[in-house]
Amino acid sequence: MDLENFEFRPITKGLGFDKTTQEPKKETRAAAAPTQAPRPLTSPARQPLATPNNPTPVSRSLKKMLDSLPPSMDFKEDNQREKSFSPPVIRPVKTPSMPLEPQMPMASVTTTVGPGFDITLDNSLSQAFPKAELEKRFFHQTVTPQPQFKEVSASFASAILDGLIILGLSSLFVVALVAITKVDLISMVRNHHMGGKVAMELGLLYLGTTLLYFMLARGLWGSTLGDWAFDVQLGTEEERTHIMYPFQVLFRTFIIIATGIILIPLVSLGFGKDMAYNFSGLRLYCRQY
Repeated sequence: MDLENFEFRPITKGLGFDKTTQEPKKETRAAAAPTQAPRPLTSPARQPLATPNNPTPVSRSLKKMLDSLPPSMDFKEDNQREKSFSPPVIRPVKTPSMPLEPQMPMASVTTTVGPGFDITLDNSLSQAFPKAELEKRFFHQTVTPQPQFKEVSASFASAILDGLIILGLSSLFVVALVAITKVDLISMVRNHHMGGKVAMELGLLYLGTTLLYFMLARGLWGSTLGDWAFDVQLGTEEERTHIMYPFQVLFRTFIIIATGIILIPLVSLGFGKDMAYNFSGLRLYCRQY
């Protein structure tokens, strides 16, 4: 047997010992070609885009994508379900109307709390808590002290203040009289024949101003500026509201002026009581708080 002419042959084909060894490689390459894309040798920016020969429509691809989604992700079915779903309609329930009972009066309702306590709704707090009610009234109610009047014989402080005010008013009247009549008052006072007459006229003007001042101040306003400053009052509160009070004030002032203005106050101070009360019926008081 010649060993040089001996050939080793496989039992089956395709193991590499026959001529058909490259056919399976070609078949495997042809099968792997559609699954694995070859890497481009050039950059993607320079390589032109390759368009497929048979492009798939967009609507068909979207439809396939939607069909491939699971049922929970199907938005069309969800929209149809939401549209088909309708909320339940709440129907009003009719309740039978009941007649209203007449209300009882509040004043007739009483409540008994323990023995000896009959509390009404109108005066419940004051009867249930008398101590608290008294404290509330004490703290919230402002108590104004009532003035007490004391009889006085005379008030020289208020008289001096009123005298200065009357002197100022008399001076204003004299200035107005001189301005109206255009009379030289200084030359008239220096004249010996006219000096006494001018002094008498000035005195009468002062007395008239005094009567007018006391008549208006005490008769209409109740007190003069001196009385208001030193808490002096002529007559009681009832006497001051009487219709004859202004005339009594006028008569009292006239008697004091007729007796020399200072005589009756001095006599009253000496005896310790108001002597002008015997003529006018009005007594002089001083407020004490």
